[in-house]
Amino acid sequence: MNATGDEQFDPNDLEEMSARFSGIIRDADEGYVMEFIISRADARELVQVWGAAVGGDKLALAMCFGEFGKIVTELEQALRNSD
Repeated sequence: MNATGDEQFDPNDLEEMSARFSGIIRDADEGYVMEFIISRADARELVQVWGAAVGGDKLALAMCFGEFGKIVTELEQALRNSD
């Protein structure tokens, strides 16, 4: 892209800028919907484990991190598929 201002206008610069702005807008406007299917018993257990993790229980923290890892893996795959 021309930065000095004394060079001729290049229409390709405009196309490049347009593509970049489209990517920025897409990242800001589009998103993902995540749906969790979990039994009530498992949900209760997960909430209890979360409480223990917040309270400092290292095993509970590791279990929560494992569950979070599953979510991030799904997001990573969704991003890879949409890019």
